[in-house]
Amino acid sequence: MNKFLYWLPRVLGIASVVLLFSLSLDVFSQSTNTWQAIAAFFIHSIPALIMLIALIVAWRYPKLGGISLIVLSLILAGYIINASRDRIAVDKIILNDIIVAGPFTLTGILFFIRQEAQKQKINPNSSPTPR
Repeated sequence: MNKFLYWLPRVLGIASVVLLFSLSLDVFSQSTNTWQAIAAFFIHSIPALIMLIALIVAWRYPKLGGISLIVLSLILAGYIINASRDRIAVDKIILNDIIVAGPFTLTGILFFIRQEAQKQKINPNSSPTPR
């Protein structure tokens, strides 16, 4: 279970970044010249690169990376809502948010869970402080 909890957020994060990069490939299906398509690909890849950086940070610093992934996924969800609110029905916008931004939120939460499990393993006799 310990190795599973260690690798699950990392594998999910990598798969989510790959999904985001693959969504950038749609620019090559448009009828533009090669250089415009390459420039559009790099512009569309910026969110995936930002999420990749947050994932790398989370790999080393799980708490900071978890916060970064959750905040960035909320920003990404807001961007999806803002960019498609006039063109797509609300239920499809919510589905798009769940598909694209949801895995990053889940990854951030899993990094937190892993961090807390690691703390409990280091100090098993400590009880949580009451709030």
